[in-house]
Amino acid sequence: MEQPDIQMKSESPLARALEEFAGLAREQVEAAWDVQIARIQELLASGWREEIDRIVSERFHDLSGRMAEECEAAVRTRVAAEMSAQLPAVCDASRRQFSEQLNLAVRRIAQAPSIEEWAAALLEATAAFRERAAVFTLTGRELKPVGVQGIQDAEASARLLAAQVALADAPAFAQAVESQETVVAMRSAGELSPAVAAEFGVDEEARAHVVPLCGRQRVLGLVYADGDAEHMDANAIEMFAAVAASALEGLLTQSLTRPGVLVAISSHGPTAASAAPAWDALSKSDQELHSRAQRFARVQVAEMRLYKSRQVRAGRADGNLYEALRQEIDNAREAFRREFFSATSTMVDYLHQELVRSLSNDDPSLLGPDYPGPLA
Repeated sequence: MEQPDIQMKSESPLARALEEFAGLAREQVEAAWDVQIARIQELLASGWREEIDRIVSERFHDLSGRMAEECEAAVRTRVAAEMSAQLPAVCDASRRQFSEQLNLAVRRIAQAPSIEEWAAALLEATAAFRERAAVFTLTGRELKPVGVQGIQDAEASARLLAAQVALADAPAFAQAVESQETVVAMRSAGELSPAVAAEFGVDEEARAHVVPLCGRQRVLGLVYADGDAEHMDANAIEMFAAVAASALEGLLTQSLTRPGVLVAISSHGPTAASAAPAWDALSKSDQELHSRAQRFARVQVAEMRLYKSRQVRAGRADGNLYEALRQEIDNAREAFRREFFSATSTMVDYLHQELVRSLSNDDPSLLGPDYPGPLA
């Protein structure tokens, strides 16, 4: 018996329909997957990388900013700690350096052996506190330039040093002399005098400082200084001017009592001093002894004025300096007699001379009625 054809029977319409549906479904799923993949690829290609770059850039910028701030804060903390640890030593070193420079400047001014070197030392000391300057000494109503610094033209400096300036022609200088205070003036010929303004230049918008050099009884000279606000420090110049005035007074005193010009002491009290011998008539050893005696007298009286200033003022006011300073004057007289007066017959009582000149301002009556007078 012949077998039926199974394959032909299995290909029924239902089976074919199911197979076609399954194939179509697979194709649609694959197509949908391809569409989604294409869209994702399009998104990635069109902007994803830029977005990632933007996000990374922003985050990196924030991170770098925070790191910079933290680093800066750490550095500041470290530097502050190190500076705090080193600050005392730095301050001490700066203070020592400044005090050494100040001390050197003051010593140069105080120990200058001549007025020219004194003026140079004063100009050097004030160089950091102004731009240009000149130093004048005052004799009567005439100013004599003895030093100038800061003028670039050498011929202008030489002309100024050769000039004679009358106070009548320099109102700013005259005002400083009369008031004994620093005067701030316009840089004009009418204020500074034609001679000074010609060399320093006229500029009525600029200002110059005129600082007096005040001695015990009068103004001995003046300092002219100018400069812009950055360079000008009038306080520092006034400080050095005070030191310079004392040194200048000492130089002027030495010029009056220098070796070879021994001054006879006028009579005061019960005994009069004999006339001083001629310097050339003294032996070398006596000349040295006279010079040391003059220095001793100046130092003794200067110390009385420095350390016993209250008694000095009271003694002058009462007209009896000897009573106010009896112990100091007696001790100085005894030392002068022992070390100098009894050492040679040519000796002059320089201590008495200095007491009259410096302590009583050339008025012997201020020493008082009990003052014993010059040594005999």
